[in-house]
Amino acid sequence: MYNASRAGWIGVDLGSRVAKLAQLERANGSLRLAAAAAVVRDTNASLRDDLRALRAVASRLRGHEAAATLSMSCCTLDALTPEESPSRTDCRDAWSPVDSAVYQLGADAARVEATAEAFTRAGVRCTTIDGAPLALARATEFDSETPGDELVAVFDWGETAALLVGAVNGSAVYARRLGSGGFGEFRRAVAERVGLSPSDAEPLLIEPPAEPRELRLLRDAVRDASRETIEQARRSLEHLGAKLRRPTPPRLLVTGAASVAPLCVQHLGEALGVDAAPFRAGKLDRTQQPGAPPDSLLAQAIALSALAWESHS
Repeated sequence: MYNASRAGWIGVDLGSRVAKLAQLERANGSLRLAAAAAVVRDTNASLRDDLRALRAVASRLRGHEAAATLSMSCCTLDALTPEESPSRTDCRDAWSPVDSAVYQLGADAARVEATAEAFTRAGVRCTTIDGAPLALARATEFDSETPGDELVAVFDWGETAALLVGAVNGSAVYARRLGSGGFGEFRRAVAERVGLSPSDAEPLLIEPPAEPRELRLLRDAVRDASRETIEQARRSLEHLGAKLRRPTPPRLLVTGAASVAPLCVQHLGEALGVDAAPFRAGKLDRTQQPGAPPDSLLAQAIALSALAWESHS
């Protein structure tokens, strides 16, 4: 699976609000998370500037080869029957994990070209622009608690879109984009219910208050604001099991903005009847980096970095 190169590609997850970076490194027969960073994207800055900011924050970066994913808010995801032909317009990729479905992921060609150009201007060559469902599925291979043949679900609740992916052995066997909106919309709904601005509510979602009354109010707000997303996630999990003729996955790995909101992760598990937890790449060794982003924000970037070796297998 692995080539002789010691350093993986620079993996970059271009979220709509936060850009994340990770680079793996081979050392002593194992893989190590050698560099990681996350920066809030500046709406007044160019993508090139965001990439330069990421490189400035990250330490120990090696090489100039990169792989990236775009925010799902910039992409289309369609499930086709085997008889339907994937579209050839724009930039599209299709994969068929089971006999009953063909998945097609698409993005505007001009956006893809502009993204590659921005990497070049930032001093990095973007070798691959991958699809978020495929990267999330591959990330599950780094989860130390998932047996190889177990069907695991990944719920990526990002700033502007929510995506459910079913994975087996690192392959995406199911993918569905929820229509309930992203975590940014959820955050605004929670803020309205507790009488705060979204910027003031965000720290409370990340670190819930200790005072019982405030905690109860926040829990109620999380429950009420997530009703539609929970219902769509429930239907998607049921659809996943029925489509693959397998029991509903017992575990739900949470990534994206929601993964750093403990009350949100807890409510997802309770409402859906699954063991929900933030994604953690337990199979990776890591270089200690104070203030490094949690693995649940880096899932796609980690998988993208590992493509350096898979591309030479």
